[in-house]
Amino acid sequence: MDVGLHLNLDETFTSNNVPAKVSEPHQRIRRFLKGSRYSQLVFNPALQNKFNYVFNVQFEEFVRLYGRVPTHVDGHHHMHLCSNMLFGGIIPQGVKVRGSFQLLARRKNRFEPAVPSPG
Repeated sequence: MDVGLHLNLDETFTSNNVPAKVSEPHQRIRRFLKGSRYSQLVFNPALQNKFNYVFNVQFEEFVRLYGRVPTHVDGHHHMHLCSNMLFGGIIPQGVKVRGSFQLLARRKNRFEPAVPSPG
């Protein structure tokens, strides 16, 4: 059964017991991503360590709860596809990344790229 990590980079955590060492970098990422409709297209080197940390906290919690790595990663408002996530090499190699919802009619697998790769 496919079970994926729905990564949260842009919405406030709702739990009251999120440690400050997690919520503070998450809030900085949120402010950046919500600062402009184009923010997710900009690679922000000053936040790269925070993106890495916040991803790893959520990834490790998934593994703790499910006892295995996720079959795929997607994200709230597709923020898992922001420049810092894609160009920062944060998502472990071999973990599938769900593309955007711009599905082509002929696509049968939601994990295939929206545009066929050359070659």
